[in-house]
Amino acid sequence: MAILIPLCFLLLMLFLSGRMIGGIRFGFGHAFTTAIIMVFLWVIISTVALSWVHALSFWPVLFCWLVPCLALLAQLKHNRASCKDLFGRLKRIIRGHRGLFWALAAVVTIFALGTFLSATLYPVSNGDSLSMHLPRVFFAIQARSVAPYPTSVIQQLITYPLCSWTITQVVILSRSSYWAVNLIQWACYVPSALLCVLIARKMQAGAKGQAIALLTALTVTGAILQASTTQYDLLFALTALAAIYFCLCLIAAKTTSGQTVLILLLGISLGVSLVAKVTIAPLFLPFFIWLAIILCKTRSLKTALLNCLMVILLAVVVASPWLIRNAADFNGDVLLSRQSYWTSIPDKSPGAVWANMWRAFFMEFSTPIARLNQAFEQPARIIGGALGTPLTSTLDTEAPGHHFALSTSANIHHDQQASPFTLWLILTALITVIIMRKSPPHARPYGVCALGGFLLTGTLITWQPYLARTLTPALMAGAPFVGVVAETAFMRRSAKATMARILFAVLLIGSLSLGGLALCYNRTNPLLPDSWLGLPAPYPAGWWDTPREELAYKVTTPTLGPAIQAMRTYLTAHSPHNVLFIGDRIDTDGPTWPLLQLFSPGTVVSQAGTMITPASRRFTPTWHVKAPDLIVSQGTQEPSKEQLVYQGVTYARYRAIYVAARPNYYDAQWLTLWMR
Repeated sequence: MAILIPLCFLLLMLFLSGRMIGGIRFGFGHAFTTAIIMVFLWVIISTVALSWVHALSFWPVLFCWLVPCLALLAQLKHNRASCKDLFGRLKRIIRGHRGLFWALAAVVTIFALGTFLSATLYPVSNGDSLSMHLPRVFFAIQARSVAPYPTSVIQQLITYPLCSWTITQVVILSRSSYWAVNLIQWACYVPSALLCVLIARKMQAGAKGQAIALLTALTVTGAILQASTTQYDLLFALTALAAIYFCLCLIAAKTTSGQTVLILLLGISLGVSLVAKVTIAPLFLPFFIWLAIILCKTRSLKTALLNCLMVILLAVVVASPWLIRNAADFNGDVLLSRQSYWTSIPDKSPGAVWANMWRAFFMEFSTPIARLNQAFEQPARIIGGALGTPLTSTLDTEAPGHHFALSTSANIHHDQQASPFTLWLILTALITVIIMRKSPPHARPYGVCALGGFLLTGTLITWQPYLARTLTPALMAGAPFVGVVAETAFMRRSAKATMARILFAVLLIGSLSLGGLALCYNRTNPLLPDSWLGLPAPYPAGWWDTPREELAYKVTTPTLGPAIQAMRTYLTAHSPHNVLFIGDRIDTDGPTWPLLQLFSPGTVVSQAGTMITPASRRFTPTWHVKAPDLIVSQGTQEPSKEQLVYQGVTYARYRAIYVAARPNYYDAQWLTLWMR
């Protein structure tokens, strides 16, 4: 029941945000967006404060949420009209467009329920979560602090912390380590789509435009697949869209009334987004430039500069705990640009930057048709060659195109999924708004900023297959633009408008179809068996197959049958709670996967590529780190030693298992189990 306290905090903030800040009455959009940002701001403040005194445990966390909830509840007693105003506005919206509302509610329910089932029916299975995201959550719970700890997996320390801090508090409050971890990103899925609706409404979109914006955001393929993982791209999308919303509020404001409050909220939103993921910088930069131009036109130059500086300072203040820790622990690398290969491209020459942008751009056009992928690949090849940076392949032989070719549902992957229909919708909207003589207020500059944020994100981040999910927030930011322009095309009566209406309708149907396909058939958390679609099923893993141990045994190779029996016997007798894997990356198609299925919920599973000394001199622990109860090493040869020393603790070899090679997946390997 304690997990409901943060939800109460969110609802109370929603009811009160329309009135309590600065004594100025704002609408539902401001209240909704403010409530979301304040929840994550409180996560940052409470996590840092409790970690400072090593008190990140159940009762202190509960106290940190209960006290503000009681204060807000007391405030609500004196502002009961806030509830009536909120529900009154919602009733008026529903009453005016009842049929459209219930149709959209049905679509939202289908996608929300489907992603919820994906998040709850499956345990955490992807390699990033098992090797990076979850280990640091459980180490933080064990240490009662999110301070750095000794580990050979540097990504556990440098990965952006807001999502893991949120998961940590949810796990602590729910007293569970299994069912709650996948629900953080799921809880950000529908609110992100609703923020797109609010942004479209701020650009004076009507009911149809808001509906199209909602459907476009809801069916971004990467968002659907990320909604059932423990990664952070959807949470980042939610905070980034909140920042864009407040930015648009400042741009559209006709008076200076409430401007200080909006600047405050914009700065906080940017700071929260920075803690969520540093790629807010390239995504939001075009919007910030647009805001600066508008402020210079409508205010004095001095006032405009002060406002922009205030936004930046607020963002830095909110993110300061994380930035200060990075500067201290990583030799002044505040944004961890030297630690993260995905943060910035190493070659800053114009040709390399330009080629990197085109590779990212054309990657999003990946389709289920391999020949079409190759056709879209050709322009990128030509441009790259002209710039002196030849591209070997952008789509078909590298992961994004390969994983998208619909030979099996296993090729629809949560990390590497393109969203071609969404990008086509954004480009169609941009072309339409250029052709139209009159466009809705702020539509053209918003479209340019949305596409600019997408291109900047793809340009400045090193090319790698996982860039597809990194671009998901940028694609969602384009959904309001699609809604505004599509509604304008539907309202006009001309040959060009008719062509635009047909194109928008076809692309929207395609986006809905692809979104439904990705929801039901995918490599990570499928809802339906591949056989229902007439596809071969190389991954029989699914919630419909039981038991999980035998399922995992069938997925890999029969030679693991005795190993599973031996592990089951060992786990029954010893019940290890802290397990370390040494060797290659943990993944669903690797030989370590069946062993992972045997661990009970709550087991701390971490992974190290090699046993090395932590790189930073500041990683010396100030608290006792519990040594693993069990170590599983992975290699191509059987270890010759009978003992293993790790962190000063001696482990004896318990069993060595030979795993035969599986074609196209992994080489023959030895798994060795080491006991304390």
